[in-house]
Amino acid sequence: MGGIYGISKAAKANEAGDYDAAVVEATRAIALDAEDPEPWSERAFAQAHLSRYDEAVADLERAIDLDATAGVLDTDATDDLFFSSLLGAARADAKGSVEVGARRLLRYAERLPEGKHLKEARDWALRVRGDLKQTEYIKQRD
Repeated sequence: MGGIYGISKAAKANEAGDYDAAVVEATRAIALDAEDPEPWSERAFAQAHLSRYDEAVADLERAIDLDATAGVLDTDATDDLFFSSLLGAARADAKGSVEVGARRLLRYAERLPEGKHLKEARDWALRVRGDLKQTEYIKQRD
């Protein structure tokens, strides 16, 4: 983490909404210790907020791999960020190739077989292919 009061400079920049600075700081931290999953995750968070989903997914995959040994990341937050980053990347992919976009979403289950977004990832893959229509939620009146 290496920052003041136990929080890294990248995490502080992310909290402040300065995502470009967070990318820079996380990249510096990675250069110092490429085996620490936290800066990879922090950089992924910033990349996702900058709509750089391909980079976010790559960083998260590295963070997930490293965290299998380190066990320091918030599992739920990592799961959520990975799913949302994959979805953002898949939507961009689908503009060029629907099948590439759908396959990207199926990587969720490969990387996080116990993840909490398994059904959503499968459903979104179907949506991207046009095989599942988006439904509108309508609240029933009492």
